[in-house]
Amino acid sequence: RARATSNMEKHVYVDGELRSIGPSAGNTHEVRKRRQPILAHIVERIITGSGNDCALRGVHPSVTASEIGPEQLPGSQEVAFPHWEDAHKDGERRGGTFVFEPKERAPMFGDVCIMYIHGGSFWQYDPLDCGYDWMNAELAERSGLVVVCPDDFKSHHGRPYKAPEIMAQLLTDLKWLIQCDPLSKKPREGGPARVLLIGDSAGACKALSLLNLVARDEPQMLKSIAGISLICPWIDLSCKSPTYISNAYGVHGHTGDVCWPRPADVHWSMSRQCALEYLGSKQLIDDPVYSPFWLCQEQGRAIADAIAAAGIPFFIVHGASEVLLGEVMAFTMRLKDKIPIECWIHEAMFHCFVMYEAHGQMLPSACAAWKNMIDFVHRAAGHPSVESKAVQSGINYWIQPWTSSELFEKDG
Repeated sequence: RARATSNMEKHVYVDGELRSIGPSAGNTHEVRKRRQPILAHIVERIITGSGNDCALRGVHPSVTASEIGPEQLPGSQEVAFPHWEDAHKDGERRGGTFVFEPKERAPMFGDVCIMYIHGGSFWQYDPLDCGYDWMNAELAERSGLVVVCPDDFKSHHGRPYKAPEIMAQLLTDLKWLIQCDPLSKKPREGGPARVLLIGDSAGACKALSLLNLVARDEPQMLKSIAGISLICPWIDLSCKSPTYISNAYGVHGHTGDVCWPRPADVHWSMSRQCALEYLGSKQLIDDPVYSPFWLCQEQGRAIADAIAAAGIPFFIVHGASEVLLGEVMAFTMRLKDKIPIECWIHEAMFHCFVMYEAHGQMLPSACAAWKNMIDFVHRAAGHPSVESKAVQSGINYWIQPWTSSELFEKDG
């Protein structure tokens, strides 16, 4: 029985909801509020269900956003960015793609552009929802590249689309983008473009799946892939990583992956069900195309060899507190000697931390992550000022710097 004098917060789950039964918050979070106020504020908003209030939103004034599609693939009957009816939203017409054009475009990039695939557990959001308008515009403004983000097919909730159909359509979208200018919608005069693939969370899974699908079925297209950047990726759809347990949310200090404030077994079960609904078949759980973590295992060897031969560089940014950390670490460790992978793990960070702010400030980790990612984008695009920079190959750990003089100054 908990004593009334206890200074630790007690919690129980009632009807699936987290409820407090104690006098005060845990000491760990109280220290965080003094020492890391931006992080503390974002964490509090997330665990109370108001995390979207801290998600960055809106299109940068120097970026123009427009919508195009459907578009016919030159010399083919295939259609890129088709319209589709969303059964989850009473048959609402969706589809097409959004194009984010920066005002300041650097001519040294030529026809290089970004294809961004947004996250949302394979069933949520669109290119303008939940901060993805900001994310795409920020990528365009910081990189100087045109960013194209399709409103691609979603699964779940009565929709007929599963991973094979979803990825086949994204492959057609990519073919069109390589051959056609998204601003004029006409065939590129200078020949095929080079495209950077970028995605977050489940969108990062689809971005890597797309690269693996190209390597397996359309290897001649690999020369048009400039690189791939994965933001907090969910890539193992078997959901077997031990960090589902070790990085599970801790209620006393609000530690671990605060984006998933549920017991480890509940979160694992929900993730597994979500993955199976997207895949459509248990047979695809360890398929290296649709569950792309398995690129680093024996069944993915031929695809990995093709990607390695093409010299396609990888960039990964991830939070050290994420339940998905284990699969990212294992993936990087197993492939880093074959494929150029620059992986950054950020101390104490939670899922998709690069998209949040508090009191008008981004997290220091998010600022560092953006700088490293844009440096990678410019290297992959061929920017002359960063071409000679050494890639931080392998696993790198980012932690906010401190000095001995400030160690206790905020604790009185």
